[in-house]
Amino acid sequence: MDPGAVPWMLDARARVAMTLQAGRQALLEGNSAVAMMVAEEILDESPDDLEALELLVEAAARCGHAPLAVAACRQLVARGVPRPALEAVVHLAAVELEAAMDAAERAIVADPGDARAWAVRGQCLELAGQIDDADAALGRASSLDPRRYPAPAPVEDWESLLYDAISELDPELRDIARDIQVELRPHPDPAWLVGSVAPFPPIPPSTHGGPDGERLYLFTRNLCRGATALDEVTERVRIVIEDEVTARRLAAT
Repeated sequence: MDPGAVPWMLDARARVAMTLQAGRQALLEGNSAVAMMVAEEILDESPDDLEALELLVEAAARCGHAPLAVAACRQLVARGVPRPALEAVVHLAAVELEAAMDAAERAIVADPGDARAWAVRGQCLELAGQIDDADAALGRASSLDPRRYPAPAPVEDWESLLYDAISELDPELRDIARDIQVELRPHPDPAWLVGSVAPFPPIPPSTHGGPDGERLYLFTRNLCRGATALDEVTERVRIVIEDEVTARRLAAT
């Protein structure tokens, strides 16, 4: 290289833009932890980068880091970047149902075609036990964005589905699983979500199952949400039961 030549360097703004794009792509692919790391990396160098802050809000909410997501979202609002649908998602993840519903309603008023806002509204109503109204809102979300919010696969016989799920376990786990008392519930109790101990409390409302002594609750509406085929629901149930069996085996050693 010519000693007098200046090494080629990527413009700082272009580098940030490329990094942001990588973070957004990770989020689209379901790699929320990677997206969160990307956002934090950018914010460490540029604390005022609003796009990185918005990415952090989305990624943290999906990772279950509800307190971080809420704090970052409040920073967005304080900086004059209202995102009511995103606020709704974040407050739902934090099991702040009144705030989530309020943000969802504001988002729907601003844009009646916002599928995400309708989905959050539906889940808030579901957790409140207002199932008919929840189904109406969730159906609206599905009609607006069927790819992101597909109609859930109907399960007519949960007992058979449970049997199939347990049958797919490894033989060494199957016998233990058959001794577990399973109770089906449509959705988790919000009080349980905020009252349990977890690495990043509260437990997300989208959780599939929860233990209570000798029983294992399976939340049927969560298990079906986004699943378009019975095989997918069965696999979700299998995973929840396998995790429960593994936890009990570890606790017994």
